[in-house]
Amino acid sequence: MPTLTLGRIAVVASLALAACAGDTAIVLSLHTDDAAVANATRLELYVGVGDATPPATAPGSVVTPAWWHRATIELPADTLRFPDGLGDQVYELALYPSGDLKLGDDITFAVAAYAPSGTGEALLGFAHAAGPARFKTGEIRRFDVPLAPADDRTASGVTATGCAWWRADPTDPIPSPVRDRAIVPAGDADCDAFAAPEAGVAAPDCRPDLAIDCDDTRPDVFPQEGPTAQNCSATDNDCCSESVANLEDNDQDGVKKCAGDCADDDAVTDMFGVPVPPGAINPTVADTTCNGVDESCAIPRGGKCDRAAPDPDGDKYVTCAGPGGAVGAVEITTCTRFPGQTDCLEAGAVTGIGNDPQEMRTVQAAEIHPDAEDLDCDGVDQDCSGHCDDGGPADGDADGFARCARAGTPAPDTVVCAVVNDAADCDDEDRFGRPRPLVEACDGIDSNCDGVFDRSAGMVPCLPVATAGGVCQVGTRSCTEAAGQPSAICEVEANSPTLPSPLCAPCAGGGDPINCTSGTAMVCTAHVPNALPGPACIDPPQDRPLAPCPTGAGTCTWSIVGGPQQGAWRIGLLDTMSGTPAGTLTGVAATVRVLGVGVAPQGFIIRRQGLVDVYEHVVFRPGSVCQAMQCAAVGG
Repeated sequence: MPTLTLGRIAVVASLALAACAGDTAIVLSLHTDDAAVANATRLELYVGVGDATPPATAPGSVVTPAWWHRATIELPADTLRFPDGLGDQVYELALYPSGDLKLGDDITFAVAAYAPSGTGEALLGFAHAAGPARFKTGEIRRFDVPLAPADDRTASGVTATGCAWWRADPTDPIPSPVRDRAIVPAGDADCDAFAAPEAGVAAPDCRPDLAIDCDDTRPDVFPQEGPTAQNCSATDNDCCSESVANLEDNDQDGVKKCAGDCADDDAVTDMFGVPVPPGAINPTVADTTCNGVDESCAIPRGGKCDRAAPDPDGDKYVTCAGPGGAVGAVEITTCTRFPGQTDCLEAGAVTGIGNDPQEMRTVQAAEIHPDAEDLDCDGVDQDCSGHCDDGGPADGDADGFARCARAGTPAPDTVVCAVVNDAADCDDEDRFGRPRPLVEACDGIDSNCDGVFDRSAGMVPCLPVATAGGVCQVGTRSCTEAAGQPSAICEVEANSPTLPSPLCAPCAGGGDPINCTSGTAMVCTAHVPNALPGPACIDPPQDRPLAPCPTGAGTCTWSIVGGPQQGAWRIGLLDTMSGTPAGTLTGVAATVRVLGVGVAPQGFIIRRQGLVDVYEHVVFRPGSVCQAMQCAAVGG
């Protein structure tokens, strides 16, 4: 009896030892590195010996089929069963010479991995020998058998009748029911998944539901629904006595429709509007014209159309030239047409640069063709549409900032776009989330696209309303998490500067005194280019001179109480020489420049330190037209 040694590595003798065969064996080391296949609870071994009668080579095939009879292998019932899954163990299975496995025979093998499923068992993995092997007297030969996922059911598998098969050459243009390689059982000698009738019993006529093969020597003959339309002779190829010959050749090109003439009736119009007569389309025609027409009827046989056109990058997309300089692209495995487009990069690679200049990626030519996805903001026209990053609207929220930094049209004969904006929109569905102006409001929106919401939280300046004996100071409001708005409480810190009491006087119309336009303040209407709410403007900077340093003081220092960014506004101080805005400035004169505009008025307190401290209150409100900043004093 065969023996089974339990453990991580188990050894099974498939057959009783023949005399002097103890030193002669073929050992298969079964394992998998795939997590899905590791769940297999059962392995099935298929061993083929000798030559079975192979099927005829399919028309156009480049592969000669090679088949083997399935040998009888007797194993204990629990052999190759793994209740807890195959896992990462290596399982060694030893084959010894015996009645079915003779020393001089060619032997091949396949292994299938199964796991329970709702319909019984599912095929998870498959492996097969690279080529036939033989026993060698006095030698133990080992074969590594890694089980790979059985995802592609056109490449390998096991039929319901127990025929293990695989494709010997994936480039064979004819998949067809004819298997390239197979280990065939006695009950399905042609590996067509239909069982042979019992000995002495005729196959049922016109009963595909019974799945009984009427000719178990031909894989192209099996039960089918009704007479076969593509039957070129009166031969019964569908196991139905009603089969009749279909010998149509309507275009009289010498190739019958049943022999694969894919355009036997009507002309086909090519990609450029030129009709191709049906007589010029059949399997005997050489498809030398790049026009989006499968003149050689190759695609139904697993081939390609327009295959004479150059395809240096191998992406299966080619560019065709038509009359009058017209162009079009074709996907040659399906003959899908892309009129007016080209495969815009056929060799090499390009470098894509994302919204962040640090984000760079190499895009190979094979990734660039008319049917590619062009969704990433990488500045590359992957789908050859003539526009980079056109997977979505260029400016969906119409705030003047593109979704992608390089969205646009590439230069002629290129696929990479230049930068069209110095920053991309971080939220192209909200017109208040944008790279410029660099402001952040207490509104729950990442307004300046820095990845941080409400950067001004706890720093929204305010002025408490002065009461009898009260001290006028600058305070701050916190952002309320729920509403995204400043709280109603103006909190004043002990070290807050003391201001002239009129600055904290109640507003006539209510509201925070810091934004009061009916009290004592200078009110200025301002905008900046490309800022909301106003149109995009190109005009001089929005500047307002401040009161100069008094004579005798030498120089003064100006500062913005509460900081240069308040609410949704941002300002800066600059002198006439530097031109660079800052939060503080020392000199003889200063100007305030608006750098960021909000959607509501915002007041700033500007402190001038010199012989005496002086405070100016300036309220900015957003402008709605393109014009220079207008300022007027309000109150007394």
